[in-house]
Amino acid sequence: MTPAGYGMDHGRTERLLQCPVCGFDYAEITDVYGLHGSDPGEATRGVPPGLRIAGTCGERRGCVVICVKGECGHRWQIRLQQHRGQTDVTETPSQNAQTAPREVNQEI
Repeated sequence: MTPAGYGMDHGRTERLLQCPVCGFDYAEITDVYGLHGSDPGEATRGVPPGLRIAGTCGERRGCVVICVKGECGHRWQIRLQQHRGQTDVTETPSQNAQTAPREVNQEI
């Protein structure tokens, strides 16, 4: 797997989402929702209006969560977490993947 969790396919220019566990690049989005932040004044920042809210996260601002299921059988989440004008992108494999969350450090 590439360090950023995205790969190229057969000379195409778009990036392909890859499983953070095995690197397989066939996956589908199964759910998208928002989490409110913990700071009452900042809790809704980072979450688009109209997005279903499914709870809170430990950060000051809210985040967007994208749930993914790979054809390889692994499941994971991609979180878009805003922090002081920057957006952190992290992948968190499901509990059965037995790998720690990792930061995705590449511009998209």
